[in-house]
Amino acid sequence: MTHEYEKREGLACVTQDPAKTLVNVVFAHGLGGGGYSTWHSGPPPGLGFWPEAVAADHPRCCVWTVHYTARILEWNPFARSRSVDLLDRAAWLTEMLVLKEIPAKPVVFVTHSLGGLLVKQVLQFSQFLGPPRWRLLWEQTQAVLFLATPHVGSGLSNVATALVDAARTSNPLTRLFLRPSPALGNLKRDNPILRYLGDWYRDHSQAQGIQTIAFSEGRTMRGAAMVVSESSASPQVAGVIAMPLPDEDHSSISKPADKSRPVYLSLDKCLADVEQRASSCGVGHGTLRAPLDKETLAHLTENRRLISRISGAWWERMSTDGANKLSYFQILPDMLFNTVSLLGTSYDSVGNKAATWNSVIARVDKADNRIVVRYLWKGGHVDPGIANVPFHGFGALEFVESAGTVGTITRGDGKFWDVDEFHPEKTVLKPIQLRRVLAQDQMLTMTGGTDNAVKALVTEILGSWNGS
Repeated sequence: MTHEYEKREGLACVTQDPAKTLVNVVFAHGLGGGGYSTWHSGPPPGLGFWPEAVAADHPRCCVWTVHYTARILEWNPFARSRSVDLLDRAAWLTEMLVLKEIPAKPVVFVTHSLGGLLVKQVLQFSQFLGPPRWRLLWEQTQAVLFLATPHVGSGLSNVATALVDAARTSNPLTRLFLRPSPALGNLKRDNPILRYLGDWYRDHSQAQGIQTIAFSEGRTMRGAAMVVSESSASPQVAGVIAMPLPDEDHSSISKPADKSRPVYLSLDKCLADVEQRASSCGVGHGTLRAPLDKETLAHLTENRRLISRISGAWWERMSTDGANKLSYFQILPDMLFNTVSLLGTSYDSVGNKAATWNSVIARVDKADNRIVVRYLWKGGHVDPGIANVPFHGFGALEFVESAGTVGTITRGDGKFWDVDEFHPEKTVLKPIQLRRVLAQDQMLTMTGGTDNAVKALVTEILGSWNGS
């Protein structure tokens, strides 16, 4: 029977009286797990659902559990997958945490397997990419406990993918129904996103004062290979090792049998320290909501001014492999979140439509005399032969804002990288140049013209750009 915590995706509060607490503790499960089953060690003498034990031992902590769909394999090709890519799922979870006002108090995360990667991505979004209202989550995070998190990928992804391929080869019917889930693809070894995320967490978590605790599994499951190796379980943070637990496998590591186990003891001590700091700093009960101060209002006003100067239609030229390519894209203001969204179409060197893309999250900042838009994007190839290839990455656009100038900006540059899921070693940083689309007839052609008219205009722009 499905537990109440796993009947729907979202955050469930384990603590009976959250209003009297000082600290929020969030449990995030991994691949194939759930908001209840991942953390349940069985009936007495086991701890059972041990987040409840944590809540009982720490009445000043409000304990939450996250539930989301993270299947290993998908069986129904006609139904839309409920297992979501890591980046999309992280954006969802960040918004859920903010809506539940989790960042109103100091935050501690307890994560298992893929859940650790998810939380790292949540923190990276809140610190670097997401809308300004997300940043408080980064600032309030005090500690992250990683249980068998594959920071550089897991052999499970390679094994499961091989099994799917073998099944498809041997059984034509299976070929139609069985496929790896999007969540499984996030765990491939040498995945560029994991490498990028690991470097970011290593460089920023200690500077922010976030305590990192890590454990690795010490035995195999059912005689198979280790799901997450000790080296992959290391968060690669200076001074932090992934403590191996010889008696725990990938599943049992998230289910301490009693309060004397290292996982429980480490979390117990961590929470006591965070509670003490929160109490000494005067963090009160309930939320910390307050009217916007003058500094915040000034920042919001300045951000809207920056957005107004860069909004509109743009050409983006990229030179790669000896050929020039062009994108026509729009920077659209999103005043609800005080940011922008990007929507574009890419063309090859002779004007043929190659791909469409859009930002998932974007953030506008001011750095010296430059307006910087950092964004996460995803897209789709037009060529049906590669239309199923995942197509996503990160990017940054920069626009020089000269002192004393007003109005719109017409030039810029930037860089981005896209992930080659089949050949990760080919993922490279790509420089771009930007020009604003000033002619109304060009905008009309790109948004409503015939294929031939669009092709002619793209080649004309590329030709004039090359000659300038």
